[in-house]
Amino acid sequence: MKDKLTLLTLGLLVSAFSPTASSAGNLRLSASLEGSQEVPPNDSLAVGEAVLEIDPSTRDFFLAVNVIGLETGDIIGAHLHKAPAGVNGSVIVPLDISLFAGDANLLTGHFSDTLVSKDLGDLLGGSVYLNVHTTEFPGGEIRGQLFLSPQAENQILNLSCRGMINPGNGKAGILIGGFVIGESGETVLVRCIGDGLTKWGLNSLKDTALSVYDVDGNLIAESDDWKADGQQFHILATGFAPDRDSDAALVRHFPAGAYTVHADSRKGAGIALVDIYGVSSKTVGEIVDAAANGNENAEFSILNNALKDTGLDAVLSGPGPFTLFAPTDAAFEALPAGTLESLSDEELADILKFHLVAANLPAAALEPGSLTTVQGATIEIDLSSGVRVNEATVIGADLPATNGVVHVIDQVLLPPTP
Repeated sequence: MKDKLTLLTLGLLVSAFSPTASSAGNLRLSASLEGSQEVPPNDSLAVGEAVLEIDPSTRDFFLAVNVIGLETGDIIGAHLHKAPAGVNGSVIVPLDISLFAGDANLLTGHFSDTLVSKDLGDLLGGSVYLNVHTTEFPGGEIRGQLFLSPQAENQILNLSCRGMINPGNGKAGILIGGFVIGESGETVLVRCIGDGLTKWGLNSLKDTALSVYDVDGNLIAESDDWKADGQQFHILATGFAPDRDSDAALVRHFPAGAYTVHADSRKGAGIALVDIYGVSSKTVGEIVDAAANGNENAEFSILNNALKDTGLDAVLSGPGPFTLFAPTDAAFEALPAGTLESLSDEELADILKFHLVAANLPAAALEPGSLTTVQGATIEIDLSSGVRVNEATVIGADLPATNGVVHVIDQVLLPPTP
């Protein structure tokens, strides 16, 4: 099996890792819910997605269901069942419809239970369906078949090397590292930490810089002060942003090939650390949580706590699709003193849902005009000068998620008063 990442330090091979077979962890199954998948097909405008996580050792499962286009009162039943082609199969697990919450903009359900052994085999074979019955049966019926998602290989999370850099010595004292990407390509975070090492009592390099070259020696990426390079929020979303603004970092998708990293400085000699991280894909909820739980440069801490307090963190880690306009901590701190503390959980959830659209809308897909939020009211998109959402400006666009996208905004959006 080919190595996904191999680190070369100062021209010498220090570590080579081969992915091992995935250990026995939770299984992830998913389904797209549509009326066209019902037997016979119907013209329901409701659509949805479902993700099921199951522990094969205990057969305990957690199921998240998101539906757009139904009111809670429309649902009269929901269940997992076996369904041979064209025939309604036997029910495996009935789902409590009282656990669905929301409205036509976004209806969510979260269920947990334990399967019997024989039903686990059906799930692994892809022969289990999720049905949501509605008052318009059969016209409003939506259904989707649960299939086992591809299991990700174990992968390297971090490789690093540390050494003395003396740029004034004819560039002979720079630190050189390298990595190799396998056939499928990989999103990688590369850092050069200097000032961030001072807390460990080291004579650290000041104002680090890094450059990445391909196998032919072509410069393909570089960074000096990581916040000044236009990738601040993408780096924060990895959860591994540097502590100090003067340190260097960049994140990008590297196609298959061999790459060399040069760590340097414009301010004398010192010790520096070169880090290479494999960046895993995250849901919208996980992006917010990763950025909020980084180090001294953490962001979205207030937003993350608010999502957890209202239970919306679980929704944003569900199937989606979602577009989240995420206010920074500074945006929340600019609200009048005591604003958040005066809100009930329901009022706070209302504000958070006003930042959320039930669609995957990267910046290129945004158009001038109104967007209906999960809260029910509309926000206005203005593209005449950058991207504005009501009175807020998008200051960091297109943080990609597995279930949508995050755009960073500089003000908190407040829904219209009733």
